[in-house]
Amino acid sequence: DKHVPKVLPVSDDEPVIPTGAYGVSKAVTEELARHMHRLYGTSFIGLRLSRIHHDQPGHPHNYDAIRRGWTDPRDLRTNLFGYVDARDVAGAVAAALASDFTGAEAMGIFAADTTWNRPNAELVKQFYPGSTLRPGTGDYDSLVSNDKARRLIGYEPKHSWRDVLKG
Repeated sequence: DKHVPKVLPVSDDEPVIPTGAYGVSKAVTEELARHMHRLYGTSFIGLRLSRIHHDQPGHPHNYDAIRRGWTDPRDLRTNLFGYVDARDVAGAVAAALASDFTGAEAMGIFAADTTWNRPNAELVKQFYPGSTLRPGTGDYDSLVSNDKARRLIGYEPKHSWRDVLKG
């Protein structure tokens, strides 16, 4: 698969390789923001959000949806088993608005862990053959780095499905 990352976790500093029309539209919008910054000095912070989950029983995207994904993980594979808690999304938006950042940057906003209930070494072997884990990556650490968001707006994820489902 030509879209399998060589090294995980992936970084926001790596080139974006959209795999569909939706991803292409997002990449074009991010490039337009950079262009507007160069022309007019307008600052933009793009938050790349994926699989927002809630710690709210009965909500269609509550944490039980993560457990259901373990039986058919093909869909979860496309975004590297990443997710984010709705409360962390709110925190990232607040951090972006309060930051003194100037420029035009897009950054992923993810939980600190994956949605998978098995160690990353097994996940990589099963779903991303040929990929390697960056040294120091923990067994359940996110496969998408939050380093850029941490560096530019002070984002730090605080919520995990593991605290709710104990799985």
